[in-house]
Amino acid sequence: MPFHRISQWTGGFFEDTSLTKIGLEIHLGHQGKPCPEVTDDWYDTDDEGDNFAEGQWVPLVNDPQMTMVVDTSGVHSLMIRFCRCASALGPDMQLFEIGLFPASFTSLKTAFTFAVLDNFLLDNLECGTSAMNYYSKLRRITSSVFPHLVPDRYRELMRVGRQWRQLKQLKWHGFGHEKQKPKAGELALFCPACPQPGVNVNLAERNVSDPAWLYSRSLVMDGNFKAEHMFPANPTDEVVLTDGLGFMVSDGRYKLHLAKAQDIVHWLDCNNHRAVNQANASRHNLEATGIGGCACARHGCFVPHSMVDFQKGERQMNMDYVLCQALGYNTDGIDRALTFYDINCQYHKHLHRWLAGEIHHGAATWLASGITLEEAQVALLIDVKKLGRWPTDAQKLAIAQRRDRLQGQIDEFVKLDSAGSSSDDPDWPDDEDRYDTLVKFTPETLVIPLPSNIGIERCAEWGVADLVLQEISLREGQANDTLHAIRVNLADKAVLFCTTVRSAKSQARSTCAWARVHSVDKILHLNVQMYSKCCSQLVHLGADDLLVKLRPLEKANLKATTVVADPNARGQRNSTLAWFWSIDVQGDSTSNDWMNEFYRVHWLRTLALRDRWAEELLLVGREMIWTVDFFLHKSQ
Repeated sequence: MPFHRISQWTGGFFEDTSLTKIGLEIHLGHQGKPCPEVTDDWYDTDDEGDNFAEGQWVPLVNDPQMTMVVDTSGVHSLMIRFCRCASALGPDMQLFEIGLFPASFTSLKTAFTFAVLDNFLLDNLECGTSAMNYYSKLRRITSSVFPHLVPDRYRELMRVGRQWRQLKQLKWHGFGHEKQKPKAGELALFCPACPQPGVNVNLAERNVSDPAWLYSRSLVMDGNFKAEHMFPANPTDEVVLTDGLGFMVSDGRYKLHLAKAQDIVHWLDCNNHRAVNQANASRHNLEATGIGGCACARHGCFVPHSMVDFQKGERQMNMDYVLCQALGYNTDGIDRALTFYDINCQYHKHLHRWLAGEIHHGAATWLASGITLEEAQVALLIDVKKLGRWPTDAQKLAIAQRRDRLQGQIDEFVKLDSAGSSSDDPDWPDDEDRYDTLVKFTPETLVIPLPSNIGIERCAEWGVADLVLQEISLREGQANDTLHAIRVNLADKAVLFCTTVRSAKSQARSTCAWARVHSVDKILHLNVQMYSKCCSQLVHLGADDLLVKLRPLEKANLKATTVVADPNARGQRNSTLAWFWSIDVQGDSTSNDWMNEFYRVHWLRTLALRDRWAEELLLVGREMIWTVDFFLHKSQ
């Protein structure tokens, strides 16, 4: 009723008008009756309304008290009176109750009906209608003569459309009324006819007579070079709502893989690879030159969380990541996979070696991330201790921002760790408990789940003892790096004393010189704390042989002497350098025969055809059962 288009007789013709112009008001919260707490003279004086020419060709009212409502019938200006009782819901929730989605949650001047948002998403999906073209259509519906006079709500439609799409996805996948956050790929549906342990099949109850190929995953891999994406004009304004929750992989982990992986170019002996070679040409104005992914080979359903962007072309490193993600989606207990790829003749030549290297490299990357987080914790803890009892508001804000950033990094790291952990472990908390645990404590004091913190015995129980050796190797590199940095810091201090502090003749120069010394001291103290933390973790890892070389640092070892800057200075004859100055740290730098062949080939082809249909008969029957079980699982 409020969006009904009416015409008013002027004495000579019918003129388009609106229900608002003849006094329609919508009252919320009291079953259509006015709220007793609302006064007629109240309105937001800071909002002067929209700048559009109000007249007979635009059936809208230019009034700051009006709410602009966008519907499938066009744009409407309505007088909406909110309930202002003490027990009333917020204005935004009052709009949601009557089927309106506000464009803002602070200044409610524009709202979209649920119907128009559903219609927009359907048009965008089936017709490829952009937000600009769709809103242009709504403006034309509102005023066919002067559509440009209708207020522009294009940007609001883009933002609300994205939010509406996300809310619909959360609702469709069972997260509409739960606090539990969706995991990777849970806002997308995979093929219901494919075996998915824990979803539509229980491998423990499989028949012994079933062939092994029945419970296998068949995948087809390919790329598309039409889905191009340019660099955003303002990258900082880009907000990701479903990062890694749908078909696309998580952006952060994918970029980390690309940064660490090495794409080895091999000689291609197949002419069909020319298209791939041409696609490898770099395009500087494109952020993504195409996309690649995996799909079910029998039914064509894409695998969730296994679609990636191409930066140059269909490179090995991109498709390796795609395959690894697809093989890890609901495949617990499935030990056989069949892959189809248009360039399989080249791709599978080195697949096993590449995958083995990627798995090893992935574990090392995960460990390195944890060590980096520990270093960030040390740095933050030092700065927190320096605040004292009476920090300023600016200092509190800076520490809070650093804590928030570090907490997000730790949450992401723990999320990667929990992805490989069993949910049946009684010692492992559920999502909500783990989230609460992360919130209650300060991030600089949290224990990072690395082998050095978990313990050698428990790592052996979990079957990840190889991670201990990898962490020892990384810790050795960390110790070498910090020792190198300490040497550089001490040399900098010595040079500063000789060239800056001693030559300072005025108070201003002396203050500036000592400020530079204190700055180097701050970095030196940070590196010393990192080295001490590294040595303590090596003790937990049982790296006794390595600790013979990496000794503890004493206070006397950290004194800056002029021998570092000037070996020929007087009074240094009996002075010796600390032990870490002499340690080797890298980085301091025939006719019948033919007929026989004919019959043999045809007999083999017929045999293969019979076997194929026998397999198909068995498989289709199981797929019907798996499909029903899939939807029963989703309904729960």
